[in-house]
Amino acid sequence: MADIDVDHRSSTFPKALFNGHLTTSNSDARAGDNLDRHDDRWEGLNGWWREVFGFSLASGEEALKETPRAGSVPLNPRVKSDSGVDATAHDFLKCWIVDKQPNDAIAYFSRRSYPCLETIARKNQKPIPPEMVRVRVKISMEKFNAKMGTVTSVGDAFEAASNWSPELKEAKNAYPSEFRLVSVPPDMGRDEECFPVPEAEDGKTTKEKYYATAFRGKRGDSRNQIMSLLWAEEGKYWKIVAIHIEDSSDAGLTPGTTATTRKPPVSEAAPQKITGDPSAVKSITSFYELWLAKRDTAAAAHYASERAYPCLSVPSGAEGELQIAILLLQFAI
Repeated sequence: MADIDVDHRSSTFPKALFNGHLTTSNSDARAGDNLDRHDDRWEGLNGWWREVFGFSLASGEEALKETPRAGSVPLNPRVKSDSGVDATAHDFLKCWIVDKQPNDAIAYFSRRSYPCLETIARKNQKPIPPEMVRVRVKISMEKFNAKMGTVTSVGDAFEAASNWSPELKEAKNAYPSEFRLVSVPPDMGRDEECFPVPEAEDGKTTKEKYYATAFRGKRGDSRNQIMSLLWAEEGKYWKIVAIHIEDSSDAGLTPGTTATTRKPPVSEAAPQKITGDPSAVKSITSFYELWLAKRDTAAAAHYASERAYPCLSVPSGAEGELQIAILLLQFAI
């Protein structure tokens, strides 16, 4: 809910009156040669614009004609939970691949699924800032649609992964040719979520019903991969709480351990005192003194390796170090 104005034109008199700062084209990056001149001064505008909205900038009248409108994601999905998980999963795929409306499909993603998407992105060496998850998903869906071309039904694009997790019980499914639908035990479902499931106030984990769907593409490289979606009910809607993509030659229930193979808990050993490395002790002590005693968070941030930056979702380089210093300051206060 913000308005950002970028001054492209001259603010000097009399140019500002006729073709400069005071004209309507001053803050429109699409007008005239504003984009080219701005890119010459501030490298990265075009890349930023494409990252957020999923398209590149043209200029002038061409941009006004060709630039698509970035639609919004509906507050709720189109299908309610009382219609069944199978109807929900079908509509999700239909929105995506048949109707070519990724925004409607994204409404089926619970925020609990975002850590899964972030993990997939990191594996592909394309980390997603938290506020960009939906944008990246939309771009990925549109790219997939472009590769698939025109399809008239979900079955034209996807087929059920019939050999996926055969030990799980089949659930009622009106679309068996499009995806496999199974009921998932609550303990297994919690293990497969990418975000820890909180316990209830009485200390017991909330009993939630889980279902999973699995399917593969019918064309190109997508035939070699299985996409599995974990569904749970939120409000009056079934939503995707976990998503995993795996090679079809090694397909089980989303990567992780099942109830039958889960290892028993290991008792924790009592902590033992050891003689620490003098250099490490000195560095660690210096870090805490700078951070908490002297409140010199800029100096303390130097101790953070860039290998730790992905844990904090900060960029590499000086900008990331500055953000870490700010985080340290907030915690110290």
